[in-house]
Amino acid sequence: MNHIIQNPAGKYIIAAEFVVSIIIFDYFMENSKQLIGRYIKNLDLVKIDVEGYELKVLEGAKMF
Repeated sequence: MNHIIQNPAGKYIIAAEFVVSIIIFDYFMENSKQLIGRYIKNLDLVKIDVEGYELKVLEGAKMF
């Protein structure tokens, strides 16, 4: 539960809680035509802002 109170970098204490919609890379890549109107075959750049959990995000993507 410590990750709920303090991020991995230890810089910020969470003062509030809210729900954020997410989508996984694999789902996005497989369904890009339906989601954004065109197929995406590969990604050259991805902006990930998850306060220290970037590697976890990338590890969860099977297509990369």
